Amino acid sequence: MLFIQKVDSCRNCRNCRSGEEQYCEDNGTVFTYNSKFKHPHCVERGNVTYGGYSESIIVDEKFVLKIPQGMNLPSAAPLLCAGITTYGAFMKNGLLGNQRLAIIGIGGLGHVAVKIGKALGCHVTAISHNSSKRRSALDHLGAHNFIDLNNEGSIASANGSFDFILDTMPTEHDLSNYMNLLRVGGKYVVVGLPPGKLKVSASSLVGNRKVLTGSKIGGIEQTQEMLNFCNRHGITCDIELVEASDINECYERVIKSDVMYRFVVDATSFSSSVANVHGSK
Repeated sequence: MLFIQKVDSCRNCRNCRSGEEQYCEDNGTVFTYNSKFKHPHCVERGNVTYGGYSESIIVDEKFVLKIPQGMNLPSAAPLLCAGITTYGAFMKNGLLGNQRLAIIGIGGLGHVAVKIGKALGCHVTAISHNSSKRRSALDHLGAHNFIDLNNEGSIASANGSFDFILDTMPTEHDLSNYMNLLRVGGKYVVVGLPPGKLKVSASSLVGNRKVLTGSKIGGIEQTQEMLNFCNRHGITCDIELVEASDINECYERVIKSDVMYRFVVDATSFSSSVANVHGSK
């Protein structure tokens, strides 16, 4: 089974030539959803991409990914977002298997990060505001430890504990509050996308030579590498498969954090939803 994550880039800039099409410098990457085909070599130039909502899609074979045989397709699909975002952040920032890793935010990205981190051989701590995720993080996802962000004592006791922190939280927060959790020379990588600004004090970086950086999805080659890695280690996303008619309800549930951990829309349900709408008219 083949899947598509991004559909085009200039293919000539230094980033594209090095296999990092997601950072295309010449007019930018064309992503699978809500992008425009814009590069001269593309016959679809000017058209908009609609991702999973498309009736059809044209894509160069260089931008097609192969889902390893035997992987559950609905559970594998979100790996093209959560899987490569977290795996790519780990690989590009030199995470080592014997390191102490903390994942802040155990949601759509974070739950996969816990699985991948453990498969890499790290000692993994899950950190969340939602104490109800403790059991899932420890018993199901495989984290070695859990820290409740509402418990100031637990946070303070973990200061200086980690070599690497992956921050997946999508809400505004002060990074300085979590920098203290890093050891000297530790790395703090942001992959969550809050709508506003993140705060950080210079002293939280300078004091112990800490590194603050960010990361997004990987290139096609690294994404295929991630899929193969996840297949070898039995890693997929925890999902709830829903029909197209449930999308509005699912959106409200996402706002309430009422999903563990990803919704996947059954594409075969789109035709029946359209038929029902037409029938009601």
